[in-house]
Amino acid sequence: MDAAIAFRRPRLFVDTGALVAVYDPQDSLHTEAIRFRDEFLLRFHVDILSSYYVLAETLNNLHRVLRAGRMPKFQFDRAADELVKGPLFEVLEIDAAVNLRARRIMDDFHPHFSFTDATTLALIERENIRNIFSFDRAFEWYPITSGHTKTFLVRHPSSGTTPLA
Repeated sequence: MDAAIAFRRPRLFVDTGALVAVYDPQDSLHTEAIRFRDEFLLRFHVDILSSYYVLAETLNNLHRVLRAGRMPKFQFDRAADELVKGPLFEVLEIDAAVNLRARRIMDDFHPHFSFTDATTLALIERENIRNIFSFDRAFEWYPITSGHTKTFLVRHPSSGTTPLA
């Protein structure tokens, strides 16, 4: 086998809802998120990716859970440390081109996507990422325009595990 055609591990972008569900035990999708993490992500060698916008949105959501008294402070601190300091996954940079593409996505698909969702889609296009761990159904129908095949993995409580491409 030619060294230039080396095997590349599947890459998975993790969205806000999935991260919140992993860290918030009272989230309605917590069990599903933990099951997917334990049975799939920890079992297979997958490059896990996200963005600073997703991390900020996740921490904002978890902080709301903390303020509502549904999460102890030590648990929030642990989640924040793992997300910010960890190397749990690679955090992709969002540059001017990604922001511009995100604005176009919002113009074309508003009100389906938040700006964070739109930057996620712009990153997925730029990086040719074919898989996403999300509970957001809007990602299921978004038409990828960069010409590559889309095989997103969007997990819902009623769906089965779809293999990563």
